[in-house]
Amino acid sequence: YRGEMIAGAMCLPIPKLTYWAGKGLGCFRNGTRIQLEPRSTLDQATLSIGEIQYMLRGEHRAAISRLICACASTRGYGDPGGLMMVLEGLADIWIEAGVKTWDIAHAKILIEEAGGLFTDFAGESTIESGNCIATVPELHPQILDCFKDAYSCSNPG
Repeated sequence: YRGEMIAGAMCLPIPKLTYWAGKGLGCFRNGTRIQLEPRSTLDQATLSIGEIQYMLRGEHRAAISRLICACASTRGYGDPGGLMMVLEGLADIWIEAGVKTWDIAHAKILIEEAGGLFTDFAGESTIESGNCIATVPELHPQILDCFKDAYSCSNPG
C-alpha cells in the first residue's frame, strides 16, 4: 500500500504451517502469535542461507564467507524454508540474494511483525534490491559489518 508492505502470508504444506502478518497486527503461525527470540552475538547464532552455492559464487561471496565463519552454524533450506527457520526460532538470521521482489515481499512484513528487522545487504529497508537480511534486531549491526567492505568500496562516502 503506497509502496509499503502491509500484509503478507506464506504456507508450507508439508509441515502444515501457515504464517500471516498485517501491519501493526503481529505475525501468526497457524493462528498463534509468534515473536522472535533475541540473540546477542553471531558466535551464538544459526545462519540460514537461501542458495548457498549461488551466493558463494556471486558478488557477495567474501561477505557471505565472513558471515558463515562468524556464526555458530549455517543451514541452507532455500527461500521459504530459510524464512521459516527464523520464524520458528530454529535460526537467527536468513539471508537471500539473486531473487525477485515477489520472492521476498511477504518476508518483510512477516519478520518485522514478529519483532525482527528486514533489510538488504546495504542495510536499506527494501524488497527491491534482490537480496535480504532477516534477523533479530540485536544481530543486524554485526551482520551489516560483514557486508560493509563490499558496499564501502562500491559506494564511497
